[in-house]
Amino acid sequence: MSRHGVVGALWALLARAEQVGIDVDLKDANGRTPLSWAAERGHEAIVKLLLDRGANSRMPDRKWSRTPLDFAAEKGHGDIVKLLLDNGACTEMPEKTKGWTPLCCAAERGYEAITKLLLNRSANSGGPDKTWRRTSLWWAAENKDKTVVKLLLACTEAMDKEGRTPLSWAAEKGREAIVKLLLEAGAYTEAVDKEGRTPLWRAADKGHDAVVKLLLNRDGIDVNVQDNYGWTPLSWAVIHNREAMVQLLLSKDGIANVKDIKGRTLLMWAAENGEDMVVETLLENGANLELRDKDGRTALLLAVTNHREGVVRQLLEKGADIEAKSNYGMTPLFWARVFERDTIVQQLMEKAVISG
Repeated sequence: MSRHGVVGALWALLARAEQVGIDVDLKDANGRTPLSWAAERGHEAIVKLLLDRGANSRMPDRKWSRTPLDFAAEKGHGDIVKLLLDNGACTEMPEKTKGWTPLCCAAERGYEAITKLLLNRSANSGGPDKTWRRTSLWWAAENKDKTVVKLLLACTEAMDKEGRTPLSWAAEKGREAIVKLLLEAGAYTEAVDKEGRTPLWRAADKGHDAVVKLLLNRDGIDVNVQDNYGWTPLSWAVIHNREAMVQLLLSKDGIANVKDIKGRTLLMWAAENGEDMVVETLLENGANLELRDKDGRTALLLAVTNHREGVVRQLLEKGADIEAKSNYGMTPLFWARVFERDTIVQQLMEKAVISG
């Protein structure tokens, strides 16, 4: 039977609904009504027919508490969304599993027309979902949909359950165009999430140079903000050996001698990881050779214990103290001998002779 035939047969059946006792909102095993299924499948004529016969546009299913509007919005059936809204469908009935509203569904999938339609019907763009506490704007930003983001920009500061804003997530994902839109809309650049991290921190962590530059061009940006572990945006650029990012952040007043909660400096991290170029950049920007971590270790001692011959050479040339002892009384030379690193032992001995 063709679709027209199905609609005709259904019309004939519904025309006698009251006479034969047909319930247009009769639910199946999952608690879904005929209207729910028709809305999801995009059967506009059937949806209209059911609504004309009094089908309940707000009826949620039993399993997920999802309404016909939820299904239509999720599947991108704009004409059906309009039909349902014209027949009393509610935009603010979140489904049970994630707490998503129809607007969340449409925004997450980038359905511009449906998003606009729902907003025009007073859908709440700032309401967070239940699972992640994320708004429709967050989902649109996550999925790189600039047009939908523009529609939703009224709520730039809503935070999810991790304390993160749409700008924080867009920055971490490297969504340059979305970041620019959010900044132009006045998004707060210094919003700190539950880990103590700002959008700049997140972008630097992932190595998104273009996004970092966008953020650094904003007035009042703090390049030295420390997270819960004492790490700054510069810390992660160093740890990940991103020399260009290190130079960029240092040029914007990044502090080379900042310490994390373990008392470790950027130079210590770079020395331990054998990052020759980053070590050089840090030294050129005032990194202190003799600062110590909580175990009393200097950058030189860390370079020695991790067998970083190139970095050992760099630090010795800059005058690093070869006699500096850790809290346990160990010198760089002691560890070089323990690990039988002949080249490093020779480097340290030659330095001792010159210094002596």
